[in-house]
Amino acid sequence: MRHNIIVGNWKMNLDRSQAVILVNQVVSQLDNKIVPEVVFAPPFVYLYKIAKICADIDKVTVASQNCSAIDKGAYTGEVSAGMIDSCNAKYVIIGHSERRLNFNESNQELKQKVNRSLANNLEVIFCCGESLDQRKESTHFKFIEQQITDSLFDLSDTDFQNVVIAYEPIWAIGTGVTATTDQAQKMHSFIRGLLTKRYG
Repeated sequence: MRHNIIVGNWKMNLDRSQAVILVNQVVSQLDNKIVPEVVFAPPFVYLYKIAKICADIDKVTVASQNCSAIDKGAYTGEVSAGMIDSCNAKYVIIGHSERRLNFNESNQELKQKVNRSLANNLEVIFCCGESLDQRKESTHFKFIEQQITDSLFDLSDTDFQNVVIAYEPIWAIGTGVTATTDQAQKMHSFIRGLLTKRYG
């Protein structure tokens, strides 16, 4: 059965007081009878605070925007999946297009992050998406297949149940261009076909 989720990725925005105000405003307007699961993805430094605010609110959870591929050690500035779990986050976003582009994250590195997250009781929101050039060259389906296969298809059936696939066409992010319903549905159908073939 499909489970609807709305995820708000804050990226590197808002100070602490603005973050608290935003969460309180959104939560005050939710109708729990009709709303799907709502997930806030604040910057690391607000993660614990936002998770604490949301702890007793039905259908409202928290995600980390990223995690390290490494469990622990002398890696200044990195944040481990275990640290994120200890802040009571439910999800971690892996493979966002900005991370792939700006930090050169490879499919293999993302595979490590996925495995590290699942091993630390976190559910994964796995992002995949193609560039405008790839879509124009009609290589977008193959590209998405590679992203998913390389990073996720070593997972067991049980672990895969804790993964959400988030399709984000890179060419439609902040460009003013929007993917049509038909384009999105065709990609969703393709991804479901890949998952069905691998996991049933």
